[in-house]
Amino acid sequence: MKPLPSGLFIAATLITFGWSQIATAQTTPPDFDLKVSVQKAGDAFQVNASFLIPATECQTYTMLTDYESAAKIPGIKKSVVISREANKVRVERDVKERILFFPINLHSIVEYEETPTNLLTFHQISGDVEYYRGTWKIQPEEGSARLQYQSEFAIDTLIPSFVAQYFIKNNIRSRFEAMATNFSRKKETLGQLACN
Repeated sequence: MKPLPSGLFIAATLITFGWSQIATAQTTPPDFDLKVSVQKAGDAFQVNASFLIPATECQTYTMLTDYESAAKIPGIKKSVVISREANKVRVERDVKERILFFPINLHSIVEYEETPTNLLTFHQISGDVEYYRGTWKIQPEEGSARLQYQSEFAIDTLIPSFVAQYFIKNNIRSRFEAMATNFSRKKETLGQLACN
């Protein structure tokens, strides 16, 4: 039996893809317009999320593709770009966490396909979930950018799916809240160099 991946793993290892500056904020100001849903579809989970940040498309893309800085996120012990060829990047991550009484020690290699400056597609090459794939899309809006995230993953666990779904949804929501807050704070320092 594999241990249950936490929402932190899903958000940070499967979704997070380089969000180094994630803050510990617990609430999202209303202007971020955060929406998160987690649905069970057969043996898989489907996650959809979106939020608005006051940054340009380029600034947002720069922050989203800062893969190695993800090691600063609580629970992520390692996040290293292991290869980069044209627009494909492979990232190796190790996550150590605990949810309830279940230890979580997960390893994954995820490949991202970059389409500057508005799209990332990703899929797990190898790792401790059965499969994982999805997209990040960036849509410019007036003076802001909307991040849209979609993913699907399957986990092998004896934990009831409704328990897994509850923890995944709550942990993902808190990570997106922190991400939105952090993106809005860090847009100048991360974005100016790459986008000027």
